[in-house]
Amino acid sequence: MITIYVNDSPLEVPKNYNVLDLLKELKSPTQGVAVAIEDTVIPVSAWETHQLNSNNKILIIQAAQGG
Repeated sequence: MITIYVNDSPLEVPKNYNVLDLLKELKSPTQGVAVAIEDTVIPVSAWETHQLNSNNKILIIQAAQGG
């Protein structure tokens, strides 16, 4: 297990976890979502292959409608 930080909250996940695994665990939608790791936006095309590392700081932002 490794510890990552999602929107400043610690979370333990298995080693070899990727961005898509994380979004599934969090029950986060995959449409209208942006994911940044250490201030670098991860493109949707890389979610399945981008491995998470211990102490990664991950920011998940979901677009909202309205005005």
